[in-house]
Amino acid sequence: MKTLSKKTSAIAHLQLFIYLIGASIFLGMGITDCNLSETQAGVVEIAVEKFRANSWRTGKGWSHSWYHEGNASIVSKGSPYSGSYHMCLRAGAAWTDRPLNLSRFDNAKLGLFVKVKSFEKKDYAELMISSGGDQWETLRRFTPADADNLYHYYEFDLTPYGLTSTVSIGFEAEMSGNKDYLYVDDIRVFSKISASVSNTTSSADPIFGVTIDDISNPNAIIESLSSLARCPFARIVFDEYVQPAYYKDAVRKFHTVAGIMGEILDSYYVKEYSQEAYAERTHSYVQAMAEDVDVWEVGNEINGEWLGPGAMAKAAAAYDIVKAAGEPTALTLYYNGTYDDGTPTANNCWEAPENQMQVWAEKNVPKRMKQGLDWVLVSFYEGDCENISPDWDQVFAELHRIFPNSKLGFGEVGTNNSSRKEEILRRYYSMNRIRPEFIGGFFWWYFKQDMTPKNTNLWNILNEYAQSWDKQYD
Repeated sequence: MKTLSKKTSAIAHLQLFIYLIGASIFLGMGITDCNLSETQAGVVEIAVEKFRANSWRTGKGWSHSWYHEGNASIVSKGSPYSGSYHMCLRAGAAWTDRPLNLSRFDNAKLGLFVKVKSFEKKDYAELMISSGGDQWETLRRFTPADADNLYHYYEFDLTPYGLTSTVSIGFEAEMSGNKDYLYVDDIRVFSKISASVSNTTSSADPIFGVTIDDISNPNAIIESLSSLARCPFARIVFDEYVQPAYYKDAVRKFHTVAGIMGEILDSYYVKEYSQEAYAERTHSYVQAMAEDVDVWEVGNEINGEWLGPGAMAKAAAAYDIVKAAGEPTALTLYYNGTYDDGTPTANNCWEAPENQMQVWAEKNVPKRMKQGLDWVLVSFYEGDCENISPDWDQVFAELHRIFPNSKLGFGEVGTNNSSRKEEILRRYYSMNRIRPEFIGGFFWWYFKQDMTPKNTNLWNILNEYAQSWDKQYD
């Protein structure tokens, strides 16, 4: 995950630095650190190739340019997955490979999009890996069974093959006809953060989150965010049927004072989008704002019974797009009480037992997402579920079992009952670390309404917890 310090201008940093010095003197706390570490999202990008030009030298993070021989080329025809070009291996013997140094990492994965066209009978192509020398091992063989002329995302764990300084990723094509093609696009090698590349500990970095569902009056929002004693993470709700251009400038400004999580679409409107439209929306937002969004929420309250059929497939398509872009992902589930043997009780509020949060997640979330999501968050509105009091220790223990590699927290809390706002705000933001992978979050839904402009009663209460946030998570 890219840090804010690499993405914001020197002027913006100077302005923020001056402001924070003044705030620190006033508060007696020291300077607030708004540089978000890579460990907060959980992945670091090692090497990327998006074929942005007709050249074998594009991409970043590799040790050298592509080696190629035979009928291999960078082409624009054949509908690249993203951008204007992709790599193409054609009939006869074709070969490409590219080296990279993985010796600094204790784990690494390869993600890429591949399209197979017109393979027949004994035609095949292989994706391979070498840890040095002439010894190559096959990660995947592509055969006529894969030849649907559509791009698909594939992900491979490279760790078992040896993370040396002379790793190479290679492609070999052995097809018989002139119209047989293997296309490759959006290659990414990445690592889960570990002590060899960062200062991580056994516990996840805490996230102090708020939600912004309306970006009007952005200057007041910026002042409210930047005046908090702890650098916040702002979750931006991208409204239905609104183009990325509407948000781009505001998000860029917000990103100078906060981390950003982009919500692809609120759960209420998911049913109005086909899977294709949802994927197209995701692609357009990621393409427009990848530099200023730190984490992408690919599905919101995804087990909610109001989302309609196919909701998980839509979120999975978005996940693949975001992962292919090298960006961190989040999935938000909706907590609706305990399962209680599938019987409605005072401790649950689901309409059908199969929609109970943990039961639904276990059954419906694809394996690649269970293993690869960076954040898994819980949306919980006490008023929705007759004010039940969940055993959060147990809830998050169960989520950790289902999502063993993800950081866990709350993705939404709040209430529109003005008499209960302070009570609920205090209950969640005062919560201590439940588990080592618990990051807090909370992302109070009504930040714009309740805490902008700053110095409202609820803003002052939120700032109380901002001042002691890191101590809560020691």
